[in-house]
Amino acid sequence: MAADAIHEALMNEPKEHLAQMLLLAAHVLTEAMETPRACDALYVMAHVPETEDSLLRGAVALWEELARAPKIVICADGPASGFAGGASWHRKLRDDLGVPGGSIVLVGGAQYQGDDSKPALNSATEAPPVIRWCREHGVAHLTVVAHHFHVLRAYLGFVTAGGDAAGLQIAPYAVAALARDGRHTHSQGTLTSTLPELVESEIAKCFAYRNLARPGEARAITMNRYRRAPLRKDI
Repeated sequence: MAADAIHEALMNEPKEHLAQMLLLAAHVLTEAMETPRACDALYVMAHVPETEDSLLRGAVALWEELARAPKIVICADGPASGFAGGASWHRKLRDDLGVPGGSIVLVGGAQYQGDDSKPALNSATEAPPVIRWCREHGVAHLTVVAHHFHVLRAYLGFVTAGGDAAGLQIAPYAVAALARDGRHTHSQGTLTSTLPELVESEIAKCFAYRNLARPGEARAITMNRYRRAPLRKDI
């Protein structure tokens, strides 16, 4: 989104929505810096070559910190989604980063019928097949791993898909800062922005994408999760 469009989108939001987003962002970004106490699966979320290597390395570092116990879940879709595809990520995780093939799960795309069979082109459409896989395989604690600038919207997309069900707890985890100078490719490789522009556009997208939960709903789900079973060592 262009800077003027970002400004207009944010200024047109009701003050209550902006306040709820500020509170949600504070919770998500604080929690995303801590190691999960409980985690059955890590979902790794990124779409372009510029960011995928640092994200995969960050996800593997978290997996090792968690005693290599969780499954590492990746999107099965291919180049139509704007990144190299699940097969490429699988090879990188297994051959370059030393993750056993049995610890890697590809989810999405052709594995599902109906709407979920479409390429996972954005944070909202990527989440439903992963949530379905978690429920089918008894995953109780899912950690969504994303870059620091993207983790809020990634979490919001998964909370939207997962709702407030007690059987699946969804937590954010942020890795790999991008350089503040220069321009970065994003949005499935279709746009470039500076890091400050990218951060602001992510906030604007959280409001602009009407298929995402409103910030007040997402904050309520987050607070309910805290009350049910704290996932962080310091809560």
